[in-house]
Amino acid sequence: PDYCSFALLGSSLSAEHEESLRNRFDTIHVWLDRDKAKQSIKISRNLKQKGIKSSAIITDLDPKEYTEGEIKNWLKNR
Repeated sequence: PDYCSFALLGSSLSAEHEESLRNRFDTIHVWLDRDKAKQSIKISRNLKQKGIKSSAIITDLDPKEYTEGEIKNWLKNR
């Protein structure tokens, strides 16, 4: 697949999930809605400090509120 996703459940990334993502993907986009913007940026910075290419995506709506087409378009235009 072009993209893979999973829910953070509580807006945090466990060390186990971090390691799994690091071993499977070149880039990790941390996408949270506006009320969790600081957490998204914090997670992305933490990943970057560990040498993992990462970015924070912050939108008005929670990612699950967007259609698959909208998500693909958003990621393509990053």
